[in-house]
Amino acid sequence: MKIPYCPILAFAAMVLFGVSVNSAYGADLREETVFIPKSMGLFDILLETQLYAPKAEGRYPLVVINHGKAYGNPTFQKSGAFYGQALEFVKRGYVVIAPNRAGFSKSGGSYLEGSCQFTSAGRLWADDVEVAIHYAQKLPYVDPTRIVVIGQSQGGLVTVALGARNIPGVVGIVNIAGGMRQDSCNGWETNLVSAFGNFGRTSKVPALFLYGDNDSYFAQPLPEQLFEAYNAAGGHATMLDFGPFLDDSHKMFHLQEGLGIWLPALERFFRSLGLAFDVKTDLRHPGGGVDVEDLEVLKTYDNGNANVQSNYQRFLWLSPPRAFAFSVDGHYGIGLGSDAEKSALANCQPHTQLRCLLYAIDQRVVYPVADTGQ
Repeated sequence: MKIPYCPILAFAAMVLFGVSVNSAYGADLREETVFIPKSMGLFDILLETQLYAPKAEGRYPLVVINHGKAYGNPTFQKSGAFYGQALEFVKRGYVVIAPNRAGFSKSGGSYLEGSCQFTSAGRLWADDVEVAIHYAQKLPYVDPTRIVVIGQSQGGLVTVALGARNIPGVVGIVNIAGGMRQDSCNGWETNLVSAFGNFGRTSKVPALFLYGDNDSYFAQPLPEQLFEAYNAAGGHATMLDFGPFLDDSHKMFHLQEGLGIWLPALERFFRSLGLAFDVKTDLRHPGGGVDVEDLEVLKTYDNGNANVQSNYQRFLWLSPPRAFAFSVDGHYGIGLGSDAEKSALANCQPHTQLRCLLYAIDQRVVYPVADTGQ
């Protein structure tokens, strides 16, 4: 079944086998990076995994988010942290894990391209995700019987491949702009359609497919063909064609601007699976001081400038280290990494005659501050 698009709807410390290497508590959630061991016969490799969870006692359903692959060497690809997306699930009472597959970012092992055989490649990549799921199912605050797996781009293909295994506890899968494009392979589109059919043949879990009309990787009618092949083989999917999105609908899940598309769609899907989706907490940090998530405070300093506010919302989706600077005449700068503060100021200052000042660093509001002459 296809769903028409409607615009208006438009991770105890070092537990079990994981090695905790980083912990930060900015918003009111548990946030950690863990390295999950995966057996490779005579040795193990470690899979870098981001984990987010509510702090309150209890067992929570699990959301798994699978990343795509950018062009180039995957070793240099930034960790698929999905910080902003994870916040939306945690405040609704979910634990989120985002594993980096072998060969990506700081994960061990090598990335195996899989040639043009997308069925075998998808199954191979899904092994890493299954390892992460089994790890998470043993966590004391995870309900191992209620798991939804989400994937974007190559991660969507991996998610569909994983769904074909019918892993106990996985109650649904979401494929967002999923697939694998390999222009060096003649007939890659046909192979991809065939792979989706192969996965649909054995999958028994409900699935939701989301594709847009101006996808730079998978142009229509390919998404329709993937969907039809999956269901014709025995899959149980519905599809939402959400139409065009900015300059490339392939980016929709990654950008804050896409929240109004995927969040209502996932709410309907989760509720159809018998999973609650009501907001339980806004994750604002307890205690005194201004919370970094409080947009109303920013408005008192930026003269209500829509450009600053919309880009600050984009900033809140980015993983620390991060910094945000703005000027009162409506200009802004975002900085990431070890030089985030300098970068934010450098990205703001050339666009205004007024002085740009830092507003937020990581999870702290630092504005207003004295002029340091930077």
